[in-house]
Amino acid sequence: MYKKFLILVFITNIFAASSMQYGMPSATLINEIDVNYANKKAMYREIFTNGLEKIVITVAQQKLIKKPWGVVFSLDGTLLDNSNIATPGAPQVSCKIIKLGGVVSIVTDRSGVVANSTDFINQTTKELDKQGICYSNVLFAQNNNDTNKNPRFNALTSGDYENIITTKRLSAIQIIAYFGNKIEDFPNLKQNLANVAPVSDNMFSQFGQQYFMLPR
Repeated sequence: MYKKFLILVFITNIFAASSMQYGMPSATLINEIDVNYANKKAMYREIFTNGLEKIVITVAQQKLIKKPWGVVFSLDGTLLDNSNIATPGAPQVSCKIIKLGGVVSIVTDRSGVVANSTDFINQTTKELDKQGICYSNVLFAQNNNDTNKNPRFNALTSGDYENIITTKRLSAIQIIAYFGNKIEDFPNLKQNLANVAPVSDNMFSQFGQQYFMLPR
């Protein structure tokens, strides 16, 4: 009986090792992935909900109903996931902002230049429309290496879209909230500086108030 048990354990270990070797995750790993994804979906909804509550309060307190105001979203990893599916809560929060009278501007790292016969602007707007994301305009990068979003943030607040690739030029708006999934999705912040700054640094003071970061 003991020998049979050892043989069974040996065969089970071989199967588990071969499964990982050939890219087949174990049941335990699959369960962990499912739990992590479920947790992430819950976090998306919570962050979007909390952010929307702050936006509604800000609009009321600053009496922005008749003034041009807006909210900026990152695209990939914020409004859309890696499969170009809307993240939980994204359609609802984006459409609610527009119903409140605000502008929804999407600032993406996707290049706005046609490459290899691919029109990324048209492709992106089709993805957003398909997923029910409400938006006023989308601001694209100049190329694949253009990761500095600050000129595009400035275009929104100034109304000066010179050298900016966008689906639509809008008048200057007051931006009252930013949603992103990395530190560069927020004005004048850089990862290398954030890494060495203490938690008490003033650069983090707007998170949870005006800046809302989603899990990656």
